[in-house]
This record gives sequence, C-alpha cells and structure tokens, in this order.
Amino acid sequence: MRCGKSIFGLMTLAVVLAATPVLADVVINEIMYNSSFDPDVEFIELYNTGPASVNLFDWYLLDSDPGHPKCYLEGILGVDEYLVIAADNTIFTAQYPGVTNYNANDFDPGGLGFGLGNGGDQVNLFDDDDILRDFVEYDDAGPWPTSPDGDGPSLELINPLMDNEPPSSWDPSVPVGGTPGVVNSTFTTNAAPICNDGGRDIRLPTAADNVTVTVTAFDEEGLDTVELLVDLGGGYVSQPMFDDGAHGDGAPADSVYGAVIPAQANGTLVKYYALATDDIAQTNMWPGDAPTEYRAYTVGHERPLLVINEIIASNSTGITDEMGEFEDWIEIYNPGTETVSLSGMFLTDNFDDRHEWEIPAGYSLAPGEFLVVWADNDPGDGPLHASFKLSSGGEEVGLYDTEDLGNAKIHGFKYGLVAADIAIGFLPDLGSGRDAHFSFGYSPEYLSTPTPGSSNGASALYSDVCINEFLSTSIGGGVDDWVELYNRGTSTVDIGGMFLSDNRSENLKYMIPGGTFLAAGDFLVFDELTLGFSFSSSGEVIMFTAADSTSGLDFYDFAEQTADVSEGRLPDGESFWFSMMNPTPGEANEGPTDVEDETPDTALSALYGVRVVPNPFNPRTEIHFSLRQADDVTVSVYDVAGHLVRTLHRGLLSSGEHAVRWDGSDDRGRGLASGVYFARIATTLGMSEQKMLLLK
Repeated sequence: MRCGKSIFGLMTLAVVLAATPVLADVVINEIMYNSSFDPDVEFIELYNTGPASVNLFDWYLLDSDPGHPKCYLEGILGVDEYLVIAADNTIFTAQYPGVTNYNANDFDPGGLGFGLGNGGDQVNLFDDDDILRDFVEYDDAGPWPTSPDGDGPSLELINPLMDNEPPSSWDPSVPVGGTPGVVNSTFTTNAAPICNDGGRDIRLPTAADNVTVTVTAFDEEGLDTVELLVDLGGGYVSQPMFDDGAHGDGAPADSVYGAVIPAQANGTLVKYYALATDDIAQTNMWPGDAPTEYRAYTVGHERPLLVINEIIASNSTGITDEMGEFEDWIEIYNPGTETVSLSGMFLTDNFDDRHEWEIPAGYSLAPGEFLVVWADNDPGDGPLHASFKLSSGGEEVGLYDTEDLGNAKIHGFKYGLVAADIAIGFLPDLGSGRDAHFSFGYSPEYLSTPTPGSSNGASALYSDVCINEFLSTSIGGGVDDWVELYNRGTSTVDIGGMFLSDNRSENLKYMIPGGTFLAAGDFLVFDELTLGFSFSSSGEVIMFTAADSTSGLDFYDFAEQTADVSEGRLPDGESFWFSMMNPTPGEANEGPTDVEDETPDTALSALYGVRVVPNPFNPRTEIHFSLRQADDVTVSVYDVAGHLVRTLHRGLLSSGEHAVRWDGSDDRGRGLASGVYFARIATTLGMSEQKMLLLK
C-alpha cells in the first residue's frame, strides 16, 4: 500500500503536485517469497511510477520484524525503471544471469538477514528519513493467489498504478520464476475492478437488527454494477449495492457501496459476498475466493466464554514443541461452565485480519481447561501450529469466532515490549469468578514464571513498579497530561535509567534520571513537560521499560479519554483499571467515583467501573459497568430534557462485568438525532449516569 496516498490518489494527483514538491512514487511491484528452485530464490522488485527519478541511497527494506537487519538500497531509479532486491545475490544471479538491474545489497545473504515467510509476511519500504513509503502484507492463502507458495510463479502487481494492498491487485506470474527487472507478465491497462474492504455495521446482529454491508469498489474505466449476494438458506440471491449516501454507504460517489440485509429470525445463518463488474464484464469479488469464501453471521448468537489467558512472545528456555524447538505460544482458557468447540475459530496477531489462522476441527475446551497453540509460523509442524509468530517488540493477539457464527472478537489484547521467557497474562486467570464476556477493565501483566496449560496463579508479577494512573486531557488545557508510577512491592526500587514512552516502536522516549528511587508503597508522577511528550486523548499506549532498554516492565493500552477524568488501578497496583472523576496524582486511588454523590455508601461498593465506549459514537456504543454483587439492574437512556427514550435492560444481573449495547434508537426502533444523551444504570442501592454524545 502506498503510504500517504489514498486509493483514489490518481484522480487528484495533479492537484497535489501543484501544491507540494514532486516526489517519486516507488512501489513494491513483484514478490517471490517461495520459488520452486533449489536453492530457493527470493526477491522483491520495485518500480518507479514517476513523476521523477529518485535517489535510493539510504532507503531500505524490512520484513515484519523491526529487529531484523535493514537492507539498504543504492543508486538512482528513473521513471518507469525497475530495481530487484534479492535475498542472496549469488543465488539470484546464478538463476537469473540476464538480470543486471539488481541492488548491490541483498536482504538475506548467507541466511544472515531476513527472509520472506512462506506462510505470509510483510514487505516494508522506508525512505532515507525512515518514513514508510510502501508496504505489502501478503499471504499464501485466499484471497491471495496460492500458487506463488512454491509452485513456480511469483506474485505480480497487475498494474503499478493500482493500490497494492488488496489481494485482488495481484496475480501469479505466467512464467515460472516470475519476471524480475522487467514488466510484469500479468500487466494490463484495463484491469478488473477492485472490490475490497468489506464489512458490516453490526458484528452480532439480533432478530431486531437490519444489517448494513459496505464494500469499496471502483474501476479506472468505469463500473457497471456492484451486487450483494445473500444466502438465507435457499441459495444466493443478488441485490444491488449503492453509492448514493442513502444506503449506509457514507458520502455519495465515494466508491463505498452499501446494501441492507433485513432483520431475520434468531438462529438464521446469513451468508453474503459482494461482486463488482466493470464495463467490459470483468469481475472481482469480496472476499477474494467467493463464493467458496464468504462472510456470515448467525442471528442472535452470543460469543462463547473463552479468553486468551497467557502468551509467550520470546521463548528461549521454556517448553518445546513436538520438534524440540523453543517457539512462541498462546494459551486459550475456558472460564465458563460449558464445553466450547474451538473448531473453525481463528487466532491472529493482527486485529485487521480476523481470519489469519483457523483452528482445525476436533478441538474443544471443557470448563476450566487450557489449550496451548504454537505461534511459530510453521503450520507443517502439527495441527496446533499457527501461521504467524509473535513479536517480542509488542503487537496484538486475538481470538475470533467461526465465520458462520459472526467472526466476532471473543477476546484479545495488545501487549508491549517483552523480555525473553517472560509471559504476558492475567493474574488471577481472566474470567475466574467474573463474566469473561466483558473483561473490560482488566489489563494483562508481565509474569515472571510462564505457566503454559495451567493456571497463572503459580506465577508472580515481573515488575514491582507499575503504571498506576494517568490523565491525558482537561478542559482547562495547559500541563494536563501526566502518568503515575507506583511501587507495589516490599522494597525500594532504583528506577533511574528506566524509560517511559507513548509508542511501541519507540519505547525509549524519556529516560528517568539516575538516582531516582521509589520506596515500597510510594507514588511518582511525571507530567508532559518532564516527559517531552503528551498522551493522545483519542487513545494510545503507555510503555514502561527497564534500564536495559529491551525488557518491558508494564504497559497500558487506553481508549478515548474524557477531559479531567483519569484512569487508574483499583486497588493500587492491581490488574483492574477504572475511570476516576477525581484524579489522585501522587496519592492512593480513591475508588470509583462515577456513582452520584447522593447515593448510599453501599452503592460505591456495588456499582463501579461505569463507562461508555466509544464516546462520542456513531452508530452504536456500549455501556460498561461492574457489580460487586448480584442485583436488579435497569439500564436506560434519557435525552437532555430528562425524557426516557430507551430501556436497554431490566432485570437481575450477576456480579462481575457487564456491557449493554445501544444503537442510537428509541424504544420504537426509530433512529435518534445527533446530540447529548445520558446512560443511567440503576441498582437497588443507587444510580450512576454517564453522558453520551451521538454524532451522525
């Protein structure tokens, strides 16, 4: 994907160039990641689409691991010229003796650099200012072409002016071995239409929900039709999709098409895919291998009780797999009361890819059971070997439901930089004594002793010092961003030389001065003037790193923040995070204060952690809250005049965490206008209100 340039950039290129300096658009044009040759030949081809030549000195290539050695580029790349970067120049030139336009530096000489993963990888192109200029995240499974995975062809971009992010822009090369250094064999000036980036507005629809499906579709020469094919059990039936701004498709004529699937009865399996056809009857589909591959949901389905309870992202001395290798792993845990089938569910290290690796048939978890999956990018090693590895630099990990049950996120989290053999998990085990559906507020911790396949209770926290509270914004402005560290241990800790940051890829932003000590039970606050950076009120990460610069000590990912409301642990140093109307920098956290002052003290211990996420919102939001004991609860929505507009829940709820969804409609199902509304959670002991802003 060409960074900084939209898929519609070709239409506005002339306007942009009139106002900005002329920059060459260098794109990743061909990839050979698994040839049929012995020894294997890997290469990456770049192409300069213009409008000017570019000096590639100090540009470089990397794969998905930022810790790998950079492959630096050299020379001037003229307009319409190609440059091949080989994994090993000696191997490449022996196989392609006629290709002379290759880079002097290779990216995996003698196996000492980085290789391109046969099960999928990411190729990143950076310029001499370390700016990401292009990247392609390919895969060896649909919707990507599968024959480039060892059957002879390379991956070729059909036209270098196309967006090279979607799989539909790539085809297998016609000749075995690809076309390094010359025009691609699949090149065409009238390419098939693009049809990608599909999605639906409700992940788990109920019997009352109409579902809007959208897809991005366009063609340089003009589209004829865009259709949504829907199967309700009797075969696929076509209905038109529209780009008129009236079918949930956003603005008119923006290449986003929409169509509505009417509400269906509970238990109905709804399958669908999109089909775009251009003016010469060429077609493209989303998903790419439709109708074999499709998107679906089952009306009224609820997510099962499963959690990712522990991971290892750098295993050097722990357990080994069937091959005797120290590999990364992910532990899934069933904290519920019913056995759950895992067959057809998906694990991923990329929240944007809900289908990265499918759990094979035959696996289930009984209540209280654990399952370890190897995250080693070696699916050939066994059925429980995922097609991705975990990054020790920090990323994300998620568990998603089967396609037919909606492919909704069951559980997952982002994590930070992690040292070798240090686990990331929940202490106590997530879901133990709580409603695992709504683990909102509980943050994973670094654990000193990995416990694969068993309870985390045998482990201990890796770091005594933790991130305990922070504030990112205030109505008054000024120096309003700060973060508080807390020593939850029993001994004084020298934190001099340790680091704080708001960026996973740049964890050494602020070094705590040498000679800084934090006594047991003490707090220390750093504001934005001291740190040299502030925290985004729209959400980001806070990183706390050891003085060795490579061992993560704590991290916290936060969502959009409310002015003058901090987030902190409850109690201090524990794993549960909550919102505090009265921030306590440098002092012990007081406990939840979002319950109205006039409520009895007993309510403070009964209802807590009230929060609306996202807020502002469109088209829907969730009202999260926790109960310390079972109670009769009413969740309702009021307008600014105090009129009741919607009752979302009325009845008994168990202790633990809960979330109630609101779609911006009233009790009659009519959509409400933009404006301020109030979520009211009432128990037998008291009440809490949270302001919500609906934007349309």
